[in-house]
Amino acid sequence: MTDSETSADQGTPHIRVISPDRNLTSLNPRELWRYRAFLHILVWRDLKVRYKQTVVGLAWALFEPLAMTLIFSIFLGYLIRVPSNDLPYPVFFLAGFVPWQFFSKTAMGGGQSLVANREIVTKLYFPRLLLPASALFVSLADFILALVVLFGLMAFFGVVPTMSILALPLFVVYAAFCGFAVGVFGAALNALYRDIGLALPLIIQIWMFSSPVIYPASLVPERFQLIYGLNPMVGIIEGFRWALTGAGGTVPGVVMFVMPLVISVIMLAVGLAFFVRAERNLVDRI
Repeated sequence: MTDSETSADQGTPHIRVISPDRNLTSLNPRELWRYRAFLHILVWRDLKVRYKQTVVGLAWALFEPLAMTLIFSIFLGYLIRVPSNDLPYPVFFLAGFVPWQFFSKTAMGGGQSLVANREIVTKLYFPRLLLPASALFVSLADFILALVVLFGLMAFFGVVPTMSILALPLFVVYAAFCGFAVGVFGAALNALYRDIGLALPLIIQIWMFSSPVIYPASLVPERFQLIYGLNPMVGIIEGFRWALTGAGGTVPGVVMFVMPLVISVIMLAVGLAFFVRAERNLVDRI
């Protein structure tokens, strides 16, 4: 943000105009750091509101992955018998669903964050980027609880992690990075065009079935693996599953380790550029 002060005549009060900067290089990490307490307030508020006046509270974060695992395991694992890389299908599915849920909640929460907080945006100044960032940290809390469920399910089926688990934080960072990139772009787009808020859940749902959450990436013919890997969630999900269980990882290494990072960086750069550009007229349009 830039400040300017003007005064027409002596004795006229100074007028300070706060206006958004107009290019990507104007993003100021120091300013974001100064408002870290406000970010903490946003995250804590969203967590309290989400589970306020619920019977089981935070247990909903445990119930969702368990319910989804049960449903897909019955229909796809037991009835249709989808391949699961020699893993029990419940473990296979949940090891893909946990990073997907982290990504999708970050993307969805970030995409809705500006519109959902329009009263704050129009009355207070703070770095608007904190709103999609708060969605990331709220999703991280749900991710940690879902990860506990996953470890419990692995213990129940006797699936022991291997040394590949050391790579797990890498794929968690990839999922956070990708979800934040989509959330930032979606937030600005949704603030300008409200039908994006209606389209985003459908896009995320289609994206899930285009990713190896309920099926292994090995079902995709080898000659299409690199094209398939242009979806950054392919490498993230397969890598997360491999890091936890040692199974999977049948996609090329470039798809698992390189493409998610490269594509997410490009997505985030485009998203931030659009976000900064849209911020100039944000208060008027939101």
